[in-house]
Order: sequence, then structure tokens, then C-alpha cells
Amino acid sequence: MKSEFHITFPSGQPTLSLTGTNQQYGLISSTTFLSCAGSEITSSSAFMFAKNGTRIRNYNGDINDPLKYSTTITSGEIQLRINDTSVSDEGIYTCNVGFYPTASYFLQVEGRL
Repeated sequence: MKSEFHITFPSGQPTLSLTGTNQQYGLISSTTFLSCAGSEITSSSAFMFAKNGTRIRNYNGDINDPLKYSTTITSGEIQLRINDTSVSDEGIYTCNVGFYPTASYFLQVEGRL
């Protein structure tokens, strides 16, 4: 069963939510996708992703390991792609859009070692 976790803003401000649950699972050697959605996200929104507090993608669009990570943005959703998922990819991933509060996931990696 999937659900969405929303961050509430005062007095009618936009919302930022996670697609799915706040705990996600990835399989070793596969591609894992993490998404966040927001009512104010557009194709030109400034956003960043981080893992355990270290930026993966900064607001300028620079990605620290472009072979490992890529991002896409559409109206209403931002997606982080993690290529060749491994145990070292486990951790807390955060999505931040503009100056709005951060949405977070815990990614757990499963599979055969």
C-alpha cells in the first residue's frame, strides 16, 4: 500500500510531498527512482537532492557523480535516478525545492550479496 507524506505550509502556501512512502527499497545492481511532488514545481524550478546531508545535485544543476545519479523535472514532480544501486546507496535522501521545507526518504537496499 502506497501513501503520500505531505509537508504542510501555513496559510495556503504550496505543498511538497513524497511519491510513495517515506521508506523506499532499492535492489542491488538495479536502477532506483525517488520522486518528490509539489503543487508549485515547474520545469524551471530550482531544486536539490542530498544523501545523508551531502548534496548529490545542487541548485545550479551540478551533479557530483553523473554516472551514478541523474535527475528529471516535469510540472509537479522531480525524480532522482540512482544507477547500479548498491548497499553504499542506503541512507536518507532529501529533496528541496526553492525555499520550501525539505521532504526526506530513507532508502534501504536489498538483494543478494
